[in-house]
Amino acid sequence: MDLKIFQIYYNEKSSQNLDSTFIPYDNSNGYAKWFEYGVFRENFLNNNYKSSEYTGFLSWKFKDKTRIDSQRFISFIEQNEGNDVYFLNPFQSLTNRFRNVWESGEYFHPGLKEIANYIFRRLNYNIDIDKIVNTHSDTLYCNYWVANEKFWTLFMNFTDPIYSYIEFSKDPYINEKVLRRADASIDASFIPFLMERMFSTILFYNHGIIKSKPLILKPWNAYSLSLYPIYLKLDKLKKNELDGKEIEVERSKLLPFLDDYTLMAESEKNKGIVQKILNRILFFFKCAYIFLHLSENRKTSSV
Repeated sequence: MDLKIFQIYYNEKSSQNLDSTFIPYDNSNGYAKWFEYGVFRENFLNNNYKSSEYTGFLSWKFKDKTRIDSQRFISFIEQNEGNDVYFLNPFQSLTNRFRNVWESGEYFHPGLKEIANYIFRRLNYNIDIDKIVNTHSDTLYCNYWVANEKFWTLFMNFTDPIYSYIEFSKDPYINEKVLRRADASIDASFIPFLMERMFSTILFYNHGIIKSKPLILKPWNAYSLSLYPIYLKLDKLKKNELDGKEIEVERSKLLPFLDDYTLMAESEKNKGIVQKILNRILFFFKCAYIFLHLSENRKTSSV
């Protein structure tokens, strides 16, 4: 398989975290406000994405976020020939928790759904965010994807009008909403969080056109094991929703466990390792109980 995967860096610190398996890509003079999308667009316009049958541009944080070796990703691609795009979502728990990538975006960056809906309307895109149900087959955060020309062309044809509207439009909404700071910990506008969700939106609306292959992480790489029964049940509910079944009552019983776990983790920062282990074991059994209880209720109601 003809494959090139570049790894983006932009300063000395990021250059020290590159993986020798990937090809270094110097973005020190890149358009910073567009993050990875600026790299995608530049390499599409100069046809560098055609330098190989499959091309990808990953960030320097790839290993930190995925917790896997780069060679594993490459081997996965080589062992699954015949797809248009391959990807690795390092935050698979978010796929289970949220109905789609826009719901998660709104949770972490309030106002993102309004911005996306506004821009889709202005561009006459027939996209209904609230009807999207993303699963592990089409959910990606962090832009960790490698694709052929077919997907690259589809991706850029969809996203470049969005780039142009934000970059060149005189619409005051852009300055008022899109370019304001969107994250407390990252000095960034809404742009990177908007653009990284286009991948999953494109796949959702093009399941019959694009052949995609996600690398699914093992549970111990993707989840807090204490919460695994909850995430497993949420995943099953999402499949039920795609089959047209009502899931909100059950989902509303599961989501509080995720918040409770976060509160527990924050409260035990100064506690010893033994206490933390005991807390997690007990929490696991609570999650397992609700998983079994809801499963039994569904079986009973279907009889």
